[in-house]
Amino acid sequence: MNEQKKAKEMFISFVLPAYNEEESIPELLARITTSMKSINSDYELVFVIEGTDNSLAILEEFKKANPKIRIKIFYEKEPRGIMNAFKFGFNNITAEATHVVTMDVDLNHYPEELPRLIEKAKQGYNIVIGSRAIEGAKRLKVPLLKTILSKFSNFVFDKMFDIKVKDKSSGYRMFDAATIKEIAPLVEAKSFEGLMEILLIAANKKKTFIEVPITMIFRKYGESKVKLIPVGKGYLRLLLRRKKIRAT
Repeated sequence: MNEQKKAKEMFISFVLPAYNEEESIPELLARITTSMKSINSDYELVFVIEGTDNSLAILEEFKKANPKIRIKIFYEKEPRGIMNAFKFGFNNITAEATHVVTMDVDLNHYPEELPRLIEKAKQGYNIVIGSRAIEGAKRLKVPLLKTILSKFSNFVFDKMFDIKVKDKSSGYRMFDAATIKEIAPLVEAKSFEGLMEILLIAANKKKTFIEVPITMIFRKYGESKVKLIPVGKGYLRLLLRRKKIRAT
């Protein structure tokens, strides 16, 4: 089977939670849709919008102006937690989806690098992780505190769990649809620590992983939603549940 035919058979659902990201969304839409033109695969955009800015109006206008692009928009005024938003999105992907992509709406991640993830997904890996921690990865303008938090959390979980992933907290990922549908309902975390919990559960279920290098650039607009104390508490709760997770 040639690569072009395989690409056509792939259907990608992008699950994209966003909390007050009105400044980032127009550029993200332009970059995803442009990138997908060269990938030659069917896709849909599933936005889970929260907050009080103009994100919802921007997306509704985009949907009206681009009727050929499949886009679903779900809205809640109050934030439910990033992982709860992801889980809601996973529950609303099309039945046609063969794969699910997650990435940060704040433009931390490059949609242009998606072909790297697709290449490995085609090889049969259940989860492909866009990694900031392997050879070839780049970090641009990332605050020192955020880098330290990421490296520390990965170090701690390396010691507590036997999982061969260097960047466990990256949100740029590609899953086969069956894998994320199996794992997401088992995730108890509500916030950013849920990204790590997904991998821990997947490892217990003998899913296959691979990392590919990505470029990580700090957000162009607005303020980061990652707050040190709440995120730290989330990771602590995850550690306290490690026995339960191992039994999942």
